[in-house]
Amino acid sequence: MAIRMNYSFLKGCGKVCKEDYSKLNAELKEYLGCKTMTHYYLKRKRFIDMPVHIKEGIEAIFSAYNVSPEDIWEITPIEEQP
Repeated sequence: MAIRMNYSFLKGCGKVCKEDYSKLNAELKEYLGCKTMTHYYLKRKRFIDMPVHIKEGIEAIFSAYNVSPEDIWEITPIEEQP
């Protein structure tokens, strides 16, 4: 059975200067198609089995703010419940 992974880019949001924080979040919210901030915050903290093209798109947005991919992600396996 494949191991499911949780992707969080909350760590990367903390690497952006205060002046750019709101602009970054607005760009990410639009890119992810989130209609509400609540939905965006959920995706920012817990995006299960993220497709590669979404991950690369998020990394491209962060690169405009000089945040490298290794500084963006917290990726953890999801424990399967019996």
